Amino acid sequence: MNNTVIERIFSVATELYMANGKKSYPTVHQVRVIAKTDMNTTSEAMRQWRKEMDAEKSDQSNGPETFQKAVSEATATLWSIAEHAAGEHLRKAQKAWDAEKVELEEKIQILIKEKEELQFSLDITKQMTLDQSGEILDANTYREIAETALEEEKRKNQELLERLRSQQ
Repeated sequence: MNNTVIERIFSVATELYMANGKKSYPTVHQVRVIAKTDMNTTSEAMRQWRKEMDAEKSDQSNGPETFQKAVSEATATLWSIAEHAAGEHLRKAQKAWDAEKVELEEKIQILIKEKEELQFSLDITKQMTLDQSGEILDANTYREIAETALEEEKRKNQELLERLRSQQ
């Protein structure tokens, strides 16, 4: 077959196919009339053209499927990486939280111990203050009793002095 004739048949078949909106392949008769070629050459060239078109359609129909598969695989890989990164971040945060928790528990124990020591010191100080207050009250009571007794003695001495003066 002559390459020029085959190219003309292919060109006419493609034009008719496009004009048809790619709905159906043109017939051998349609192509033969427009291309002005014989039936045998047109028939054989159309068989070859249909094979090429079918192969092209197959590639195009597999294109979205192949693309979808690639997108799915990429998404799965990306998701796996994101899960791993999130898990690693979570483990680091958990480790930091655990360390902070231990540190805070130690601080709490120290504060509890200091509070107990301060409470003990406060209790001792209160007791000492109460004891000293009691001693002060006792001393004041004794002083008041002594002052009262002294006043009583002074009064008695005064009375005696007055009697003595009156008898003289």
